[in-house]
Amino acid sequence: MRPWITNARMYAVTPEVEALWRGLLEHIAADAGVALDYVPHPAPQPLEELWSRGDLGAVFMCGYPIALRLAPVTPIAAPIPHVDWAAHRAVYRSECSCADTRSRSGSRR
Repeated sequence: MRPWITNARMYAVTPEVEALWRGLLEHIAADAGVALDYVPHPAPQPLEELWSRGDLGAVFMCGYPIALRLAPVTPIAAPIPHVDWAAHRAVYRSECSCADTRSRSGSRR
């Protein structure tokens, strides 16, 4: 059987940040006594390809594909937001912010 893989692509916004996440994943694997091989999956490759791999051991993944059952994964850890609406549960929620495009003079088009 081939080894399990790991990847930090979801939050690897720069090569430097990826190196930090990779180091964390390697530390976690070593601490758990689990062999994981880091496999790069750089953009623009689709994240869905990474998340649907049969040899997926550990990746950073947002809750959206899990909530919609788009990726055949079993979450083993999830952050619990420290806000009232989460009610001490690991729940997925997105919030979007939009720029105010109205004129500063108060006129609207």
